Amino acid sequence: MLDKFEGLVGSIEWESLSVQSRKSYMTAWLRFNDFLSVDWTDATPEDVVAWVYRLAQTDMTSTIETRVAGVSYFYRMFEKGNPCASLKVKAALRVARRRIGKGSQKKRALSSAEVMAILQHYGITSTSGIRNAAIVAIGFSCALRRSEIVGLNLEDVNISRSSDGLLFVEVNIRQSKTDQDARGQKVVVPDGPRIRLVDRLSRWLHERGKADGPFFQTLKRGGRLRGNRIHSSDVGRIVKEGAEAVGLDVDRVGAHSLRVGFVTEAARNGASAAKIMDVTRHKTPNMVNEYIRDVNRLENHAGAAFL
Repeated sequence: MLDKFEGLVGSIEWESLSVQSRKSYMTAWLRFNDFLSVDWTDATPEDVVAWVYRLAQTDMTSTIETRVAGVSYFYRMFEKGNPCASLKVKAALRVARRRIGKGSQKKRALSSAEVMAILQHYGITSTSGIRNAAIVAIGFSCALRRSEIVGLNLEDVNISRSSDGLLFVEVNIRQSKTDQDARGQKVVVPDGPRIRLVDRLSRWLHERGKADGPFFQTLKRGGRLRGNRIHSSDVGRIVKEGAEAVGLDVDRVGAHSLRVGFVTEAARNGASAAKIMDVTRHKTPNMVNEYIRDVNRLENHAGAAFL
């Protein structure tokens, strides 16, 4: 199989994929081969079905579908019979969707009050607390995905003042889910008296220093910087630890709670879908409108006058 990989890597087909897609597909392929008890060339649709059901025990539907798409890609590129194309596999994916349920895995939104409580928990006295508070603050204020938080470098986060004296933060996102070609996206948010994003980031920058490299870094014992980029799982852990400390149900809270929390709070405060999308960078308003409907589901309710 090694010679086939060498032929694929560097090919037009491989290079046409986004960096994130290449990473996801490679991970899927390696995990599928670890699961198999036979050589990949002998894998059957039944093997893929068994793998799908195994994934369904721990993973979200979207993750399972990406894994299968990744495996299918390699079979097509290697010009071998593709077991993922079987109707049995498609049926297994439908069963997995029903078993998992689209709503059961969703993380709930964090309100601004809850985010403020988490920020207060992390405080300003330790390097780890200052870093964790900055992660929570920028994730919520800029509606960032956890991969976007992790991918930030020093030069990507800038604190500025407008011509009329208002402080704001400009974040350059090099690549994201909606920018697979890495053209870059910018998010600009004003400083505010509740989350106090500028203060949180400034404190972290004082601890971090001005050396180039990852904006958010791992720490040694005692709070000294390692210089390594944090992992995407660290963002979820930090949010969960903070949520647990302030008495929230951690099973329903994760890194995505920051992003969806911004959308929900913005909708609750009357922001339009277009203005919300300026920050979230959704390509279509469908998801944003769904959150707005959730927030406004009792407003002007059809039964309000007679129930």
